[in-house]
Amino acid sequence: MPAHAQLIARYCADLENALKKLPLADRRDIVEEAALHLQESDAQGRLDVALAAFGPAREYALRFHDRSGQGGARWFNVRVSGLAASLILGLLAFCFLATGIGDLLLPRFGLWVNPDSGAIFLGLAGASARTVEIAGIWLAAAALGCGLVMGVLSIQTARLSLERHRVT
Repeated sequence: MPAHAQLIARYCADLENALKKLPLADRRDIVEEAALHLQESDAQGRLDVALAAFGPAREYALRFHDRSGQGGARWFNVRVSGLAASLILGLLAFCFLATGIGDLLLPRFGLWVNPDSGAIFLGLAGASARTVEIAGIWLAAAALGCGLVMGVLSIQTARLSLERHRVT
């Protein structure tokens, strides 16, 4: 077998291996078309140009995975889901931080209970003078701590969702 024929056969074997997640019929069609193109390029003395245009078999195979919904669509879904989760975590962080700062800056802000009705609410002391604050300074500490944790999780989730190479 001539050297060029061996090179084409090796490239096609690598391509078929890289396409193993596709259905057999699709995989055969793709490999057959690639082999025909490489053989025609070889006959014209341009095999090296064709191989350079195709690139490594694994990278060339990724184009077909993206078309079949096994690459690009999955990446898009993962990225959108990750960014949505990051947005939700960021909003939670904002709410926790606003609660903690509000508790520190406004003395009437807190977690209150009305002993008559048993109703619990978060905010400024109500119209009833009988409401009792049940969290004290711990509300600010817990809210600020949770806000910082949620903020870090939001940033990390956004960062990870935008890194394409982490999706397999």
